[in-house]
Amino acid sequence: MADPVTLAQRARSVQRVGRRLLARRARRHEVEKFIFVVGYGRSGSTLVQAILGTMDGCHIAGENLGAVFALAQAHARLADVAARYGLGPAPPEHPWFGAFEIDPDSIGRRLAALIVDEVMRPPRGTRIAGFKEIRWLDERQDLATSLDFLKRYLAPARFVLNVRDPEAVVRSAWWRDHPRDAALAKIAGWNAALEAVAAADPQHCYLLRYEDFTQGPDRLAPLFAFLDESFDRTAIDRVLGCRLTHAGVPS
Repeated sequence: MADPVTLAQRARSVQRVGRRLLARRARRHEVEKFIFVVGYGRSGSTLVQAILGTMDGCHIAGENLGAVFALAQAHARLADVAARYGLGPAPPEHPWFGAFEIDPDSIGRRLAALIVDEVMRPPRGTRIAGFKEIRWLDERQDLATSLDFLKRYLAPARFVLNVRDPEAVVRSAWWRDHPRDAALAKIAGWNAALEAVAAADPQHCYLLRYEDFTQGPDRLAPLFAFLDESFDRTAIDRVLGCRLTHAGVPS
């Protein structure tokens, strides 16, 4: 049996964990909207992240190696299991025993809470939370599944789809080791995919071209109108005037 001191230490540890969980939950409920930056390597997504950070109470987290997309895909698979094999109770010897108990909506809400609390981790006072990622279009990902999950469980959600001229992208050091023609074709395909997404869902998606907004702050006014946020020209001008460093991390 544990001694009284050990029991007291365990109790205090449990209390600390409980307080942290409650604090995170409180911060989650302070968030009014979510914004996600959709880009690819050297599309300008880090600059877009910084521009969005000029909004009052905005916390746009950095990349997560596509971990959020894996959670969205896991949710989609479980929803498929429930739809196909969870139509009614099954005996213990059935290969899909337990599928009837799967609740996709409950799983989606809990995964969304996990994403906010443990991936975005918005500080107290955050009105707008989100993240930027460059792996939305990787072959291993399903863009539509990820967008649908975030729109449903982190609403209201808005997506800034960041594209750039393929010729400018392939000139960056990050693309140096890729065969030029293959890289140009891949980036052009990604641009076309994001343009199609924006055209199909203008309520949630805004197409932002690097060549446009780097011409000056005023080119970003329509983006802020789309997001229904104040446009701070001075703050954005400062961001555009700063040279960004990536510390060896692709973005």
